[in-house]
Amino acid sequence: MNRDENSSQHQIARGQYFTPRYIADYMVGMLESSRESLILEPSSGEGVFIDALQAQGFNRIMAYEIDRSLIKHSCVKNESFVSVQPNFQFDAIIGNPPYVRWKNMLPESKVELNDNPIWRANFNGLCDYFYIFILKSIKLLRHGGELVFICPDYWISTKHATNLRKFMLKNGCFSNIIRFHETAIFDGVNSSFMIFRYIKGGCLEHIDVIQFPKKRNLKKDTSSLNEILGHAEKFSLPQFLIDSAWTVANKHSLHQVSLLEKICSRNDENLVADRYPTVGDVCDIGNGMVSGLDKAFQTQLNDQYTSEEIFSSINVAKAKHLEPYRITRLTDYIFIRGTYSENELKIRFPNFYKSLLPYRIQLDRRYNYNRNLPYWEWAFPRNYQMFRSASKRILVPCKERITNKDHFRFAIAESGIYPTQDVTALFKKQHTQESLEYIAAYLNHPAVFHWVRHKGVIKGGIVEFSEKPLSSIPFRKINWNIPDEVQAHHAITCGVNNYMQTGDKFYLNHLEALFAKLGIEK
Repeated sequence: MNRDENSSQHQIARGQYFTPRYIADYMVGMLESSRESLILEPSSGEGVFIDALQAQGFNRIMAYEIDRSLIKHSCVKNESFVSVQPNFQFDAIIGNPPYVRWKNMLPESKVELNDNPIWRANFNGLCDYFYIFILKSIKLLRHGGELVFICPDYWISTKHATNLRKFMLKNGCFSNIIRFHETAIFDGVNSSFMIFRYIKGGCLEHIDVIQFPKKRNLKKDTSSLNEILGHAEKFSLPQFLIDSAWTVANKHSLHQVSLLEKICSRNDENLVADRYPTVGDVCDIGNGMVSGLDKAFQTQLNDQYTSEEIFSSINVAKAKHLEPYRITRLTDYIFIRGTYSENELKIRFPNFYKSLLPYRIQLDRRYNYNRNLPYWEWAFPRNYQMFRSASKRILVPCKERITNKDHFRFAIAESGIYPTQDVTALFKKQHTQESLEYIAAYLNHPAVFHWVRHKGVIKGGIVEFSEKPLSSIPFRKINWNIPDEVQAHHAITCGVNNYMQTGDKFYLNHLEALFAKLGIEK
């Protein structure tokens, strides 16, 4: 490992992404505490917030930094904020907490968290390091104190931050949120960030929101940030509810999201109040199989391959080859079923053996999921039994960047087409009356895109379409006692089938009008 690689890994493990001065200046300007207030910076890094605070007249500052090599100010203690126990409370806490996924943390950081009662009571290995910085900071604020942080914004929707969100709403309220979406704030980091101001014990009715509707280019000074924010979308948002998902959107967008949920719940008399049918109610969903090294298993079958080799291959749809409704290309993969010795592999699958052998070292180094894994087998063929069924299925990329898109790519596939780890598959449940074509058309509808954009699991402008996020999407079931709804369903099914057979988008032109008859508007 060279010096640059070592430095990069250290930065990732410590969550060291240093805040630009113009951002720190702006955030200090958000503070409403007096200049005599006691202020904490829990992860000071190179001290940019300390410089910004002092420049604006704040001098009662405490700070912590775990990396001794970064410390430049006398007010900084070389200690981990996670473990310190200050015996007093602060008027304000400001900063950029380190964000590190569990798998990237240093071993000593994992031990520290596992020994920490706050972490054990609220978080787990699926949570990010910065969660404890937010929660512990709130604990250290006096009543009426303010917390101003910049951090990734995915925690406002992910399930693993549920305890953090509940704690925040029980102990205070937000006054301001600024969302940058994928606008570049930190060099080399392609995530969506937010700045928030939170008041401990506060009870404001509304949150003032400034939001970039799309990625912007920022010049590196506070005046240009103020100018750009002056042209950004601004709106007020009611305080979040403790048992509801957090949706940061204007009134019009919230109305559209709510409207889809109401329309979906309208036709099911068996549902309790405020509950709507979901995609998980009508579809079985499976995350794609994991080979562990795709390039080793990809092949191009030809006349030289034996019949047994052809039998031991599968057609795979990759995410990059999915379009709305259709798949543009399939890839042949080696998929050997049965238990064989290496000698049997040479004899029965000579061409497979020849193509796999150059990758043997890499294949042997794959994560083996705690089993004895021959190099010619897939690492984790999860959901294989589901995928080998004779049923048609819907395929969708398990991660979809929507920064510059206004649609998803739910494609219909025949039986015998398999997804790997970059694709998720949906199958009609046995009791589902709606056609697979109707389900695909619904999922490709702009109203569903809008709902997911605001209430789906999104990290850095990328929608996650694994099993749980897909299962939560509202679904518009058909009331089979209403002839007009039945007719609309059949017309949608017919339109999709015609498009699948011909590729002529003319057959898709009427789908939105048909969904409008079901109350689903663009």
